[in-house]
Amino acid sequence: MKKKTANNLIVIFIIGLFLASGIVLLTHTNLKTEEVYATSDCVSTAEVTCTQTTSSGYVINTYTYVSGAGAATWTTPVGVTSVEYLVVGGGGAGGFYNNAGGGGGGGFRTAQGYSVSSGTQYSIIVGAGGIGTTYGPTTGGSGGLSKFGVIEAAGGGGGGSFSTPDYTYNNGAPGGSGGGGFQTKAGGAGNTPSTNPVQGYVGGAGSSVYGRGGGGGGAGGIGVAGAASSGGNGGPGASSSITGTATLYAGGGGGSSYDQGYGLGGSGGGGNGGVYGTNPVAGTNGLGGGGGANGCPNHLCSVAGANGGSGVVIIRYIAQTFGFIMKKSDDCSCISADECYTGNCTNGSCGLGVPTATNLTVPSEEE
Repeated sequence: MKKKTANNLIVIFIIGLFLASGIVLLTHTNLKTEEVYATSDCVSTAEVTCTQTTSSGYVINTYTYVSGAGAATWTTPVGVTSVEYLVVGGGGAGGFYNNAGGGGGGGFRTAQGYSVSSGTQYSIIVGAGGIGTTYGPTTGGSGGLSKFGVIEAAGGGGGGSFSTPDYTYNNGAPGGSGGGGFQTKAGGAGNTPSTNPVQGYVGGAGSSVYGRGGGGGGAGGIGVAGAASSGGNGGPGASSSITGTATLYAGGGGGSSYDQGYGLGGSGGGGNGGVYGTNPVAGTNGLGGGGGANGCPNHLCSVAGANGGSGVVIIRYIAQTFGFIMKKSDDCSCISADECYTGNCTNGSCGLGVPTATNLTVPSEEE
């Protein structure tokens, strides 16, 4: 009579657990040696969180910002020679005071078939969102840079503000996408520094006639200029399906006005601008959206321009199945790796094998 022993049931459970988590477990009850191989190096730190998922035969490592510099490392798994990446910078914060500019979306960099070296460590930085301010600075805070190895996505530019002590209107700041301009001023330049393809677009100008703030630029298009009836809308974000689901990233923040409508945040995490009595909305964390501009009526207002959203770094690669070295016992070796795995040991030396789906079944044993 044959039955599955308690040890076999435990092994089956462990196999399922490791496969679900992206780790390949190679084992056999008749073999002396077992080897476990990880399919990724997804490690969180105090500054970033790494989340591993799978989709259609791919392993996906997603790094999101927690604190500080947002730094981590990623080591190429054995057998991986190329990856797809998405790197999005932190979004810029919206400007302060009525008729201020929205924050620009973070820079957007992506490519497939990017060559990597097995076992090589690559630096990761996830950019923080820019911090909104009250009365004083010329712009909202610009977002932080994100990077994967040498691939860098700039943070979005902060939206133009009314500054002191010089009491001036200000342009939006440059960045991955530029911040919107305050009142009659220009939007900040996008795609700064320059990349090909472009990583983002220019922020919208403030209205030259009515003085409403411009929307921040987005990774998918320019910010909209301020208009008679409202602040300008943020520029649209850009789409990526690296996670298995089409998602928009790095939309621009909306511009503000004092007594008219606010600009809407761009698709892809951009925050709405504000008006008197309605606070601006922050950019979405993990999407690199620009923050909305503040619509306060005077410089004594304590409500800051809204913060930009933090960026993200995503790495995707084909899930690897690895070889293994196994031995049935000290006094029995195998001429072929398959014989060694199945326990049909004859003679020769135990070697490197490549498992198939059938190798992962645990056989029954004689009682």
